[in-house]
Amino acid sequence: MSNAVQRSLAPRAPAILPAIPLCLALLLPLSFTQAEEDLPIEGGRPGLAEAEQANGFVVTALSLKEPRARLKEIRVDLGRGEEEVVPVEVLALKDLKAVKLELDGKLPDALRVRAEAEVDYEMIPGGSIDVPAGEFGRLWLRIPPAAQAAEGKCTVRVRAQEASIELPLHIKVWPVDFPAAHRLPFKAYSQTHVMGSGKYIDGTDKAMLPAMLDQLERLGCCQIETIFSLDPTKMLYGVKEKKSGKPLYDYLTEHAPLTAAHLPDLDFSAWDGYIAEYTKRGMRQFCPTAWWGDFGTRWMYLQPFAETAFGKKLDDKEDAWRVWGWLGRQVIAYLRTRGVTEFWMRIGDEPDASELPIWIETSKRWRAVGFKVWSESVQNLPRSTKWLTYQNPHTDGWMVGLSYIDDFLTRTRYRSQAVRRRAQVRPEKWGRYTNGGAKDTFVASGKACRPFGDTHWKYVEDVDIYADGKPLVVNRPSPWGNKKQDVGFHYADNIAVCLAGGKHPSQADIEIEYGVRRRTTNGAGEIAVALMQPDHVWYYQASGHSGHDSYMGNRPKCWYGALYDLTAHGQYCCYHWKKEKCTWRYKKGEPIRFTPAYEGLRDSVEDAAYYRYARHALRVPKARLDELIAPEGMPILKMIERTRQSNWWHAIDPATTHDGYNKAKRALLEMAAEHAAPPQ
Repeated sequence: MSNAVQRSLAPRAPAILPAIPLCLALLLPLSFTQAEEDLPIEGGRPGLAEAEQANGFVVTALSLKEPRARLKEIRVDLGRGEEEVVPVEVLALKDLKAVKLELDGKLPDALRVRAEAEVDYEMIPGGSIDVPAGEFGRLWLRIPPAAQAAEGKCTVRVRAQEASIELPLHIKVWPVDFPAAHRLPFKAYSQTHVMGSGKYIDGTDKAMLPAMLDQLERLGCCQIETIFSLDPTKMLYGVKEKKSGKPLYDYLTEHAPLTAAHLPDLDFSAWDGYIAEYTKRGMRQFCPTAWWGDFGTRWMYLQPFAETAFGKKLDDKEDAWRVWGWLGRQVIAYLRTRGVTEFWMRIGDEPDASELPIWIETSKRWRAVGFKVWSESVQNLPRSTKWLTYQNPHTDGWMVGLSYIDDFLTRTRYRSQAVRRRAQVRPEKWGRYTNGGAKDTFVASGKACRPFGDTHWKYVEDVDIYADGKPLVVNRPSPWGNKKQDVGFHYADNIAVCLAGGKHPSQADIEIEYGVRRRTTNGAGEIAVALMQPDHVWYYQASGHSGHDSYMGNRPKCWYGALYDLTAHGQYCCYHWKKEKCTWRYKKGEPIRFTPAYEGLRDSVEDAAYYRYARHALRVPKARLDELIAPEGMPILKMIERTRQSNWWHAIDPATTHDGYNKAKRALLEMAAEHAAPPQ
């Protein structure tokens, strides 16, 4: 983590404890403000606080939430063929140099453990770290895959100069094979042009792309999301005209001007090696992107092609679509001969309701070419029965932000009931809204006027807003940058309006009509929006700006997809230019360097595979699975409700440590072992 984040976890000590950082008082299960006789005694030795102060550091269990718990022992449970990393966090009471992990004792030959250190967000085998006073540093234990069941114990020693703290380590490889076939499919939500596609095609670096794809394969990636996502016309470079065998642009130059209705057949054989890198790893969903501005035609990218082929720029929308159709159909026909089986087109970047008409037009066009279509569903669309119903017939897949997945499933999978209500909006004061340069826009804060009464905003859907009986246009949640008039907005429990002529809303009668929807558990109600078959549903948890794109930030991600029984999961970026968000790093001629963020995502993929295996292959009753992870009861992985701005969702408690995830996985391994055991 960054120094700023580390310092935030170690606030300044109060005057009564000048030598000890206050963050130590947050450590569980004891506080250094206690008297020595109150401290626990273990094995006749002095209390831990005294030993820790003498050593100059504390070993803590990594989590995303204070207070930190002391790390007392390490337990790791795996299946055959599974890998695991375990974080060991060190809180320095004084400046520490060359802190490292040592193993004391012999493990079975089948168990190989490697100590690593985290330096600048990278995993360094056999390394050490320096930790300034009052900050946290991280060390790691890597347990590589084992081919056979085994069990062993030894001691892990955390050493800082002459001081050390010992932790018992217990590793068990169960007689269960890692169920790779049950991994939650991974849709890598990033263009792989930054992963080496372009360099592979032009021959400048043939090693980068295969190395990247090896890691995506470990994550269960199913997509071929290519360099063509950024500029689809790059598909045409390196391609030949089929009959003559000439490079396409040479052919076009010789035969121009052509028309959009009479373009040549193409030879894509130059792609053979490139596409084979994907298909031999089981990635068979071709997924380019059609978006930007008008959600479809992207004429700006067609102009260089048009000037060569037609001798002029494209100025006709239908001609533009003829070019896209010509290219798309030929790409599909070629890829089918190379083992690609699914063709998806991502349309748009988080469209809101106002953009759905052009989105639907674009969907019809690409479906006619032969693509399935999808886009990200956020911006309150998943909380709207009206807009989901409108979009449903025109989409084949839904990628929903995690903070909207409960809303989406309530309307598309579970029975629910809804009522319509009408109310006046009469705040004591309308606040002027100017964010993003918005003009003549005013907002009634929910805290001031409670527009939905005692109903929590998370149950509210499809809000209509009226001014003096006239309906306002309501099609996106945020008034950010608004300059339109006769429009309204609803986000969380806030109502915003911009009236004709800049009229102040206190001079008008503002009313709202809205639905209140709640899930039912007694069989009453109905499914509000029955998804068109065969619709696919997956979710993504965007990287965000929290600084938690780390091992513990990524460890819960695939659990959500498995718990909700979705068809895939997404990740905003795999190969990122920001060090704290990067999952791995590549430098030509060197091995890929892994980061804790990647290890957390990979471990999460493995967790979810065991859960899906238990659910679908072993058919473990849901009640038993709810003992592992659920929003109610007392499961091992407790789901808590989170809210932020106008979003709400369930997430695994951020105080969960590696041990919590390991306990849940151990229970799944026990279920799998029971199934594999021969009858008595």
